[in-house]
Amino acid sequence: MRRLFLPLGLAAATACGGTEPPSPSALFAVTANPVASAVVGSVIGTTPSFEVRASNGRSLAGIPVSVAVTSGGGELVGAPTLSLAGPTLIGQWWLGTVSGPQTVAVRVADLSPLVFTVQAVAGPATQFAIVDGDDQFGTQNAPLFASLRVQVRDAFNNAVIGTSVRWAVDAGGGSLAATTSVTGGDGIAVAPTWTLGTIATGEQAVIASLGAFSARFTATAQLAPSSLTIEQVAPATATVFTELTPAPAFAVRDVNGTVLQGVPVTVMNTAGNGTLTGAPTLSSAGPTTIGTWRLGTTAGPHSVTVVVSGLPMRIFTVLATPDVATELALVQGATQVAFAGATLPITPRVRLLDQYGNGISGRGVLWTVTSGGGTLGGSSTVSAASTEVNGFADSPPWTLGRRGGSQLLTASNGSVVQLFSATVQTAFGITLRYVGTPPTGAIALAFTNAADRIAALIVGDLPDAQIGTTALPFNISQCNAAFTGVPPLNESVDDVIIYASVIPIDGIGQVLGSAGPCLTRTTGGLPALGTMRFDSADLTDLANRGRLADVIAHEMLHAVGIGTLWTARGLLADRDSATVRVTGPLATAACTNDLGGAAVCLGSVPAENCLNLAASLACGSGTRNTHWKESTFMTELMTGYFGTTNLLSKMTIQGLADLGYSVNTLAADPYTVPSSLMALFRAEGAAPPLTEGLTALGAPLLPRFTLERDGRVRPIRQ
Repeated sequence: MRRLFLPLGLAAATACGGTEPPSPSALFAVTANPVASAVVGSVIGTTPSFEVRASNGRSLAGIPVSVAVTSGGGELVGAPTLSLAGPTLIGQWWLGTVSGPQTVAVRVADLSPLVFTVQAVAGPATQFAIVDGDDQFGTQNAPLFASLRVQVRDAFNNAVIGTSVRWAVDAGGGSLAATTSVTGGDGIAVAPTWTLGTIATGEQAVIASLGAFSARFTATAQLAPSSLTIEQVAPATATVFTELTPAPAFAVRDVNGTVLQGVPVTVMNTAGNGTLTGAPTLSSAGPTTIGTWRLGTTAGPHSVTVVVSGLPMRIFTVLATPDVATELALVQGATQVAFAGATLPITPRVRLLDQYGNGISGRGVLWTVTSGGGTLGGSSTVSAASTEVNGFADSPPWTLGRRGGSQLLTASNGSVVQLFSATVQTAFGITLRYVGTPPTGAIALAFTNAADRIAALIVGDLPDAQIGTTALPFNISQCNAAFTGVPPLNESVDDVIIYASVIPIDGIGQVLGSAGPCLTRTTGGLPALGTMRFDSADLTDLANRGRLADVIAHEMLHAVGIGTLWTARGLLADRDSATVRVTGPLATAACTNDLGGAAVCLGSVPAENCLNLAASLACGSGTRNTHWKESTFMTELMTGYFGTTNLLSKMTIQGLADLGYSVNTLAADPYTVPSSLMALFRAEGAAPPLTEGLTALGAPLLPRFTLERDGRVRPIRQ
């Protein structure tokens, strides 16, 4: 491009003399925007000018200035660097080649810039091109579906605005609603509505022209759309988030069944949260696929609808089914509290879900009691037939284990698992303390389980009791001389403390050990401290024979009062006689009414009298008066002899109630008083109906001291 240089006036001489020159106060446009617009790439004929003025309005010369193009991409030639004493021209301003506002800014230090703006407009048309609408398919004697559009541009590719384009039918006998249209802001002219001719064959055409430029549009006439048919059905079901392959497809047909192409269609998601990409806007010459349809992550009906104007719509529907199970969500029934042996009030419920949170119905859920010995409708493991609608599944009624301790229920579907825990309700607790080396393994577990079992059947809190004083702490060796080296006690006891010792004594089959209460409360007479001492060899042997847990529970029940407090509480009648018996009314009622023992519990419960026993069973003073009668009750836990079956009956639990404890009879084992015939067999020495012979238990210890309120102890006269 040719550039001309226009000479600028000479800069004014600087002021002489010693007076300080005035400071610039303003930039003033002398010739501001002399033209509103100019063609892109051209030079501005009348150059804008400016003055730098002092505060009194005087034009200042020699002031440094910066004059530069700031938008539009134009160019300045000969831009000044100092102001003149009069109007200062900005130089030769050549506009850039992009239409739109173009600016030059004049800047002087400490003053706001002065901006000159010219609107650059497109030059003469040099390009005339079809934008869209060519090669269409339409309906005979009807307006074409899509508009015809051409775009006019100049040599620099700028849209030429406001130019009139002529339109004329060139073939086919159709018609146009008008003969001209004007280009808009994007340089595009839209043809007047083109109605196709009536011919079904042959070319139909329209020509657009602008001066020497022209563009020809063609169209093919078809019969009117008559039906919308499904060509590729959607599957009835598919897993959520699945891309459907092959994609469903449709066709637009005329009255003769011929597939029509180029007919405008609307394809859209109308149900479900799936995605549809690449959906067509015009029908194809053959089956038209709906695009790429990926089902959403929500199970349920998903639909895509195809709409053609004037025709009944078609809907593709797929039932999205859940993905594989990834979670068994806990819905209800977690962390409940109930008495041992009670059925939980809230049925445990889970919901089987896939990774998207959809409930999965019709799947099996396995319910298993995994800790605590509870049952599910009488069984420890129950397999549900299937999950319900939306994936919910309920366990059978969960009855907690009678022995207390940790209670866990597991719901599972394959590797997907959910746990439910429950707590046995009780306000009673046994504090176990070991003297010497604590036991491990099965022996330690037997002690823990026994304490849990007793806490499950004694449920009421006992008043706290002070043992020892600062001046006179209590020494445990006063309870059992073998318990040496134990720090003396000066503490408040919640319920009961039991000290236990497992040591070698005399080997298997000799002295098993002893257990019982040592300190009893002044108020109520219930134990505050007990002791248990066992031969480690005997406990190991009992563990190997499967009898250890029951033996430890038996001895611990002695420690809390069964057999050992009967005399102190006035519940033992006819001591050391053939008719020795326990007169507790609650134990008697349980024997009579609940255990079928009306014939033997006539107003009392028979206690051991060392009569009617097999000759092989030794029976001494330690067994007599402190146990239920073996020949009458046989397999009950609190007789003086152990077999392979040893049941803690409701009679024993109510015996604790007779002592003054608050109890839970639901923790009782199922037990029935044996028939008199069975007792006769036992008396005659016949083998009991057990897989092993009976084991004699050690003699229980009776309480030795009563606690005073201040923590001091008072010996009990035996």
